[in-house]
Amino acid sequence: MINSRSNLELAPTHVTGGDGPRTDRILASFDMPWETYMTARLITQRELRLIRRYDKSSKDNQARCLQEDGAEYAQMFLNVLRNVTKEDTVQYVLALMEEMLSDDKS
Repeated sequence: MINSRSNLELAPTHVTGGDGPRTDRILASFDMPWETYMTARLITQRELRLIRRYDKSSKDNQARCLQEDGAEYAQMFLNVLRNVTKEDTVQYVLALMEEMLSDDKS
């Protein structure tokens, strides 16, 4: 289901400790099947819209998303982690969250 463009070895701790380059590689290496997760009712239509607006967008757009709807994005990421147990997706969402937190200047 997941279209991997490279053969990354994903370890459970790879997104901890501010390991930016690895996080960047993870985010660039996978296309998540968000629509499939919505069809399977693992995420809501609203969560899908939030993810589409945020994922793979520019840093400026991501900052704008968080500024406008930060609490909703935090809740959405937690819901995805709660409902989707596929390891690649969990690793991907954790990488998104790490990036989000490291980019937050507040």
